Amino acid sequence: MHTMNADIVVVGGGPAGICAAIAAARQGMKTVLANNRPVLGGNSSSEIRVWTRGATGAGNLFAEEMGVWGELKLRNLYANPDANAILWDDVLLDRSMQEENLTVLHNLHVTRATVQEGQITELGGWQLNSEREYCLCGKIYIDCTGDGTIGKLAGVAYHVGKEASDTYGETFAPEHEDASTQGNTILYYIKKSDHKVDFIPPSYAFDIDTVENLINRGGRVVNESMEGSDYWWFEYGGRLDTIADIQEIGLELRRLVMGVWNYIKNSGKFSADNQTLEWVGTYPGKRESRRMVTDYVLTQNDILERRPFSDGVCYGGWYIDRHPSDGFGSELESCEQIPVQVYEIPLRSLYSNTVPNLLFAGRDIGTSNIAFASTRIMNTCALSGQAAGTAAAWCVANGCSISGINDDAATMIRRSLLRDDMLIPNCKNDDPADLARSAMITASSWSEAVCGKATGETSVADDSFITFPMPEKWDIRLLVSATGKTTLSGQYFCADLPSRYKPGDSLGSMTLEVLAGQQQWIAMPKPEKDSADGFITLVLKENTDIVIHTESTQRTGILCGSVNSPHYFYPCLTAGYERLYAPQNIVNGYNRPWLSPNLWIAGDEANPWVELEWAEPQRIGEVRLCFNPDLSREIPSSRTKTWDESHRFAAREGMPPELARSFRIEAYHKESWKTVAMEE
Repeated sequence: MHTMNADIVVVGGGPAGICAAIAAARQGMKTVLANNRPVLGGNSSSEIRVWTRGATGAGNLFAEEMGVWGELKLRNLYANPDANAILWDDVLLDRSMQEENLTVLHNLHVTRATVQEGQITELGGWQLNSEREYCLCGKIYIDCTGDGTIGKLAGVAYHVGKEASDTYGETFAPEHEDASTQGNTILYYIKKSDHKVDFIPPSYAFDIDTVENLINRGGRVVNESMEGSDYWWFEYGGRLDTIADIQEIGLELRRLVMGVWNYIKNSGKFSADNQTLEWVGTYPGKRESRRMVTDYVLTQNDILERRPFSDGVCYGGWYIDRHPSDGFGSELESCEQIPVQVYEIPLRSLYSNTVPNLLFAGRDIGTSNIAFASTRIMNTCALSGQAAGTAAAWCVANGCSISGINDDAATMIRRSLLRDDMLIPNCKNDDPADLARSAMITASSWSEAVCGKATGETSVADDSFITFPMPEKWDIRLLVSATGKTTLSGQYFCADLPSRYKPGDSLGSMTLEVLAGQQQWIAMPKPEKDSADGFITLVLKENTDIVIHTESTQRTGILCGSVNSPHYFYPCLTAGYERLYAPQNIVNGYNRPWLSPNLWIAGDEANPWVELEWAEPQRIGEVRLCFNPDLSREIPSSRTKTWDESHRFAAREGMPPELARSFRIEAYHKESWKTVAMEE
């Protein structure tokens, strides 16, 4: 028996668990992360290889998840630009090993929880291969198992399956309760050889006739170039117990995988002679199992109405993404994706006061089945992990259990999360300890958001959008070309954060006569309804006679493109902005786009600077800088060389050009400037 004592014990090494453990450790808490697998990453690991996605992948602009998870994704983008799943494992391991307060225990499966007087006093489990039994003793525990394993062991109520529509008043829920869930998936990777490679299928594989009966319906398509997450519809187990029946589910999925590959290799319908399997998952990726009954259960209505919460600690923005429980055997479409805008998740959905020293993060947080269809996505799970880790650290630091999280405590936790680069919708920094808020701000210059030279163009042949911040004075002009006299029509919307699919509140329609001609500036009419602030999105109806001219300079907050495409452009648009990127933005309370870009962009100079000055000397404990990594595009954990267009994903090429490469911090001390930090 090996006993380990810690302030915080996190169980589960997926995105939620990693972020919870790192967040807690960085708050100075001795933290143990127990992971029942040999690698970190959960469904994103090299064992399963589902790429990480979230709000931006579902069409929300400037919404890519940051914080601890964003740090890991950016490190991966830099060190692993080809998004190799093996190297993603190593990015996660490397970062966890750098945290001095964090101990990771791999291959440790927790099987028991000791509960005394309503609180967990210890967890026990076996570590595979070492033949060791561990006893983990902590002050606060965080269940990031996905299956709610610790919550179940501790006696917390949970739900599996679909609630009836009248349970939470949800219109998308079924009329009657249903115990079925979304199923599990196994993926595969392929490679091309320089010679013909035969494939002799195993006896258990589905035969060619069976595969033909399963595919080409409901979006279930196969071909010789598809691999990885293209085959997310390899789904099974929704009518079984996705925990207890995991072996049966895994074997049935393997029958499908080998059957599909046999069909591709031996049906004579594909050019796959030189292709072979490079990797096949052996561990099914799980979508759904237990959801814990927490102090607040997030519902469909919370998401669609974007309800604000006084204890909101993170956000979601992926579709309400529901799959048929019959999986690959269903006659229904393989999924139904309902777009949503960015919404809040409250801290109360991360705990149940029935066990006041236990928090939840990831798939097992308190949601209805409909809300779960959105919150289950990995980027959102990671954010809930950071929120849980931060809340747990606050409880330990203040010597209290979760029941001690009152309104004041929630405010303190939210402030800490904002410091650590979390977006909390509708929440701005009001931390009295933030000295920058009282500083006088000056800078060498700032960009006036002037449009650059036209270097490209994008067609309006499909329904398109143009997004830009509300200008101080309406004077919007757009550079277009028209092959003939035509009418450009569309509708204006306003939102805190824009979206291609859910652009916000309608401000009225727009029609504009455009004459034939090349590179002409057209004045866009003012919306019928006024809006004080926010992002304006003009959704244009398709018009094959019009192209919008684009520039190469990236002006954060100003984008255009097709409604149904993740490929974005920077429109040649003028608005008379004067202070859009002024230095005062760095202390306006928002550390990323919300209502406005909220950043300082220097003018065209070699060595720009920004200065914070106070009337009296200040004792500075730390300086935190948030640089701009282009939050309009996804940063996935891994990807294959090619992917199906249905994913609506655009790969980055290199690091974001907006992101700072180097900086220097100087302090005026004893009548002179001294460099106190430098990064190259």
